[in-house]
Amino acid sequence: EGKTYPFRGKGITIPTLDELLSKHKNVKLNLDLKSDNPLLIGKIIDTIIDHNMSDRVILASFNHNTMKRLRSHLEEKGLNVLTTNSKREAVLMTAAHKLRLPNYKKPMALEIPTKQSGITILTQKFLDKAKNMGHYVIPWVINDDKEIEHLFHKRVDGIITDYPEKAHRIRKNMSL
Repeated sequence: EGKTYPFRGKGITIPTLDELLSKHKNVKLNLDLKSDNPLLIGKIIDTIIDHNMSDRVILASFNHNTMKRLRSHLEEKGLNVLTTNSKREAVLMTAAHKLRLPNYKKPMALEIPTKQSGITILTQKFLDKAKNMGHYVIPWVINDDKEIEHLFHKRVDGIITDYPEKAHRIRKNMSL
């Protein structure tokens, strides 16, 4: 896949964040940061502020240091943007839930797998507890039609999938 570069030379480009936020003001976006570069993080936050999109963006990264730096920048700017858990936080939250220990109090978007290493993470009890604490629950990567429908019936807040059109169609055809 990708070895033939089928879109090369066809004028297809990746939009900048500024272009994306300008064009899609009514869409909620999940931005996954792949770098903990403070200049890049600052620019992303400034762009979100410039477009008044703090209530329509979720900032994500599996990297714990990136999330720490990102949250620090948000705090410095006094900006309340929903962030996700890092991989380390996901492990700690799952362990705390399984051991019935107190958990994170500040609402965040929990982007988690439904299962990890043979352990079911996204149980109804976990989902109910997370929602009662004000968290958003967004499982990943869900590509199976029946699992997408099942998770929407469980009332997850979103789904990360390789096939967003399919998930949208399934959600639209459901009577929830």
